[in-house]
Amino acid sequence: MTKNVEFRKELFITTVIWVFLVVGAGTFLGLKMLMKPKEEVKEEETVAEVVEEEEPEGEKVEEPEEKEEEAEEPKVEPAATDALGPSPVGTGINANGTNSATTYDAVGHVGADGVKVIYYKTLVWGTVVANFEDFRAKVAETLSDARGWVRGGLRFVEVSSGQDLNIVLSDAASLEGYNGYCSGSLSCTSGYNEVIINDERWREGTAETAGGLSIRDYQNMVVNHEVGHWLGHYNHTEACEVNGGVAPIMLQQSTGLRNCGSFNPWPLDSELWTLR
Repeated sequence: MTKNVEFRKELFITTVIWVFLVVGAGTFLGLKMLMKPKEEVKEEETVAEVVEEEEPEGEKVEEPEEKEEEAEEPKVEPAATDALGPSPVGTGINANGTNSATTYDAVGHVGADGVKVIYYKTLVWGTVVANFEDFRAKVAETLSDARGWVRGGLRFVEVSSGQDLNIVLSDAASLEGYNGYCSGSLSCTSGYNEVIINDERWREGTAETAGGLSIRDYQNMVVNHEVGHWLGHYNHTEACEVNGGVAPIMLQQSTGLRNCGSFNPWPLDSELWTLR
């Protein structure tokens, strides 16, 4: 009898233990299943929060870019007298399709007073030392002087477009190798309707003219000489007709007087003709 009672007690205790274990395990698994979705939701919420925090940073980066684009829209056009450098060889040919300095096109502008008008534009090429506005003023002064080419029935008018002739102040680098008529040491006239004045020569003259021409008269001479080439005096005058005479404007006085006796910055009466 006693053995049966003890057996029943042990069975009861064992059953209680197993029930407790089963219920505990079920409760643990249930809690675990319930906890898992909450963790995933929390992870999703965390990712969303990170994205929301990063988006304002992206907007801040884009805003300056939009402002920079808006700031770049306004463009300032260069002044009418400015130029960055020589136009490529072959683009500025004469109206008859040639680019030879031996071929000239007549200028058809004639004023009411019967004077032929030549429109010119003043440019600068490269990096020059001389004051460009001073250069423009002195070129205009030379071309309007009563001792100059105006004596041949010409009038020179500066314009910003529609010009017959470009008068250029150029650094030596832009002149060097520009075409067969120009070098970096002197001024020249190209076959592209361009009179090109060397910046250094404009400021200093040459060693050959230093004792016979002031800088201002050298400037008068070089402008009149190169414009003379453009008017049709292609070949240089090589000497004076009379030994010791006044040098013609088309003598290359920058390199010496030859047999002439004095420098001269203005065209002689015998030189007042034009093919233009």
